[in-house]
Amino acid sequence: EVEPQLLARLEKHPYICGRKFSAVDCIMGPNILWAQAYELCQSSVFSDYMGQLSTRPAFAQAYSDRADFSLDVPAKKRRTWNQRFTG
Repeated sequence: EVEPQLLARLEKHPYICGRKFSAVDCIMGPNILWAQAYELCQSSVFSDYMGQLSTRPAFAQAYSDRADFSLDVPAKKRRTWNQRFTG
């Protein structure tokens, strides 16, 4: 439900709330990264937006290790994951 709304905004403006970078971009940028990892937000509009965000020094520093991100739960953690969440 959110993806089409974000897409419409980003097709009109460089940032989610308009022409200026805001706290909303700080919140939504990481969420879009997460969504892209799960094959959502695949439009080039989102890629362009994330490219723009990644040029910001604080963003680049905060996410400099994102290439190491894995969707798989490590085997060591998988055992405790199953014990905590039972259904």
